[in-house]
Amino acid sequence: MNENKNRYRYNWSLIIIISILLILALGSYWCQFYNYPISKDPTDWANFGGYLGGTTSFITVLVALCINYQTIKLTKKNSIREY
Repeated sequence: MNENKNRYRYNWSLIIIISILLILALGSYWCQFYNYPISKDPTDWANFGGYLGGTTSFITVLVALCINYQTIKLTKKNSIREY
C-alpha cells in the first residue's frame, strides 16, 4: 500500500514539474513578445512552432526517461519476487 502511495506522489510531482516547465516556456515567449500584434506572416508562426517544438521535446525526453526508470525499477522488483 505504501508503495502505491509513493508511486502516486511521484506521478503527480512529475505532472506538476512538466506543467511548470511548459508554463515557463510559454510565459517567457509571451513576456518577450506580448507588445507585438498577432502576426499574419507564416515565417513568424514557423519560428514560434520551432521554439515550442524545441522546448517541448526536451520536456518529452525528461518524461520518457522518468517512465523508463520506473519501468526498469518495477521489472527488477518483479524479477526478484519470482526467484
